[in-house]
This record gives sequence, structure tokens and C-alpha cells, in this order.
Amino acid sequence: MTPFFRPHRSIPDDSIPLYLVGPNKAGFWIVWEVNGRVRGSFPDEVSAMRFARTQTGERGCAVMLVPEGIDVDLVPRAA
Repeated sequence: MTPFFRPHRSIPDDSIPLYLVGPNKAGFWIVWEVNGRVRGSFPDEVSAMRFARTQTGERGCAVMLVPEGIDVDLVPRAA
């Protein structure tokens, strides 16, 4: 996937995590933090959105729904 740039200046800088949420080709819902620190696969949109919103606790985050889909490889990263 190419590097992601925040789409508009109204979406804050890297001090607030940005999560993309959308379906993949297999029908699962993907959550992807644009800096690659957090990612996951979920059976439905509600679960994916809940996960994205709870990742940062009270600090908050920006969540962007990507209805056209997300094609992110979810292969585990090396430690």
C-alpha cells in the first residue's frame, strides 16, 4: 500500500492516530492505523469501528470509513 497522507487539514497531524476502516475483498472489515502500529480484521463494520474507537482510550482518534474497501496485507510483522 502506498503511504497515506491525511486527506484534509481538518484531520489533525500525527499526534492524533488516524484509523482507516473498510471491507476487504474477502468481506472482512479491516482496521488499519495509517502509521502501521495497529491493524485488525473483523467480521462486521460495527466490530471494526468499535475496535478503532477504543484503541486510544480517552486520547481519542480520527476514524475514516473507506467504503470502497481496503486491501491491506495482514501478515504478522516480525518482532
